[in-house]
Amino acid sequence: MIKRSLIFVLFATPLVLSCQDAQKKQGRALVERIQAIDIKIPYDKRKVPLSALRELAINDENFQRIRVICVKAHSALIESEQQQAIARQALDRVGSGETGQQVPSEKALAIASALEQSNAQLKRAMAAFPDCEREVRALTLRYER
Repeated sequence: MIKRSLIFVLFATPLVLSCQDAQKKQGRALVERIQAIDIKIPYDKRKVPLSALRELAINDENFQRIRVICVKAHSALIESEQQQAIARQALDRVGSGETGQQVPSEKALAIASALEQSNAQLKRAMAAFPDCEREVRALTLRYER
């Protein structure tokens, strides 16, 4: 009986260590992909690293959950910035007209809609970012040693 237990331990230990190593690699890869999305750069340049994060192969359910949280935060922020850009462009087109000219109601509604969508997405991003940042910090502490 002791001999069987010893054999089991000898064969199981490398398997457990291998699983831990794979989990550590996935954790580090997840942190790297999330940190590659720099919110200081223009939103259109953040789409590529965001796609890379979405496409990262992850087996661990907790890592998948963290990815969903962070993708939600970054996607909402990008969408907010896109809607702001749409509103800004529409305002610029209206502003290039004659001074004192009234803004057509359909243009005013389009601008207001873009701003409303931008604000809604910004609220979603602001709600999701604290969870994303907390999870990334925890992963960093756990796997970056």
